[in-house]
Amino acid sequence: MTFCASSSTIRVQPQPVRTDSACSKTRTQSQEQKAGHSFDARVQRHASGGTEGRCLQNIIKQQLGSIVKGETGSRHGTSSRCDSSRHEKAAGGSESAGRQGARCAGEDGSRTQQRWGGGHFGHVGSGRLESGHHAHGSRTEGGRGGQCVRPAEGGTVQATDEGVTLQVKGLLQGAYRANTGLMTDALREQSLLPEDQPYQSLGYNGTETLSATTLATTGNNAPVDWVLVELRDVNNPDTVISSQAAIIQRDGDVAKADTNTTDLHFDVPAGEYFVTLAHRNHLDVTTTSAVSLSGTDGTLVDFTNPDTISAEAFTVVDGQAALWAGDANGDNSVTAFGPGNDANSLLSDILKDPGNINGSFEYVASGYLNSDLDLNGVTNQGDNSDRALLNSNTATEADNSTGSGNYVIKGTTERA
Repeated sequence: MTFCASSSTIRVQPQPVRTDSACSKTRTQSQEQKAGHSFDARVQRHASGGTEGRCLQNIIKQQLGSIVKGETGSRHGTSSRCDSSRHEKAAGGSESAGRQGARCAGEDGSRTQQRWGGGHFGHVGSGRLESGHHAHGSRTEGGRGGQCVRPAEGGTVQATDEGVTLQVKGLLQGAYRANTGLMTDALREQSLLPEDQPYQSLGYNGTETLSATTLATTGNNAPVDWVLVELRDVNNPDTVISSQAAIIQRDGDVAKADTNTTDLHFDVPAGEYFVTLAHRNHLDVTTTSAVSLSGTDGTLVDFTNPDTISAEAFTVVDGQAALWAGDANGDNSVTAFGPGNDANSLLSDILKDPGNINGSFEYVASGYLNSDLDLNGVTNQGDNSDRALLNSNTATEADNSTGSGNYVIKGTTERA
């Protein structure tokens, strides 16, 4: 068994420990305790599995039924090396860390921060060593971390979590076409989809890119546009724990931009999170309650189901929930008139278009524009236009009993 440790101290319950002649350089547990100190076993003295390494393994084998305690999320520097190339068997024939172990920070000054109870991330205080989670804020950083395991109660070996996996489904009202029951992929067909994710304006700086394979996909799985999936804190949904830019397909499945596959992986600890689906000119939606996520269970978060969405912040198309179109200025609200209205953004894009040399209000601007509310590649203000969609949404929203053009539809989260 490869046992990974650091400057953190490993304490074992007081029991007599046999000291071989081969362990002449290692103090016994009883000697440590008489000195008033914990039994200090440092892996840098045993990393290569030599005489002292075998001694440490003998001690661990004798103590496998004991509770092994540690301090802090281990900080592994060059002096506390986890050598995953050596695969020793622990008591009971448990196989090596290479197959069962959690990923630990390895060489070159890597750091592993571990999760400590109750949904908190990052550096942990002293207490019992828990399985580490590689998370947003508690992930392995740097180095070429090997694999390591820790002995647990009863002599079993437990692996750590390595993130969570989920699937997301949703519909964008503006892109939905009732005659097909699918969303349009006009942006893909016109080669307007950007290669790099476009959500820097929402404070997201991920490096996701759209692959040629994904762009070449047609049919139900063709890409419609970029979306942003966010995992939010279970105790404070205003706090974003982790985000990922992805592609929404014509049938509503959200997929990875590089592979067009629908399993989305996040480097956060298994647990409960609120899930948000956001789009650049539609109002975002968030789950009504926190969703339990794990690394093996690809939980489906279906935003086409009205019961999934909090605060009724959605519209309905063909009996399915959909994100409201109309947020042309990116403030996560939709309004046609009055302060902060989205109509001004439409008009601005039309007047600024290089081809609109006469400054016509009726000009049709083209491109990948936030004012293109129906995602057909153009922005215009005539009949069946983006402006008509904006006006209709605000006037017909169920809570707008007077049909006021100044009515404001809001998304489920606050954005600057």
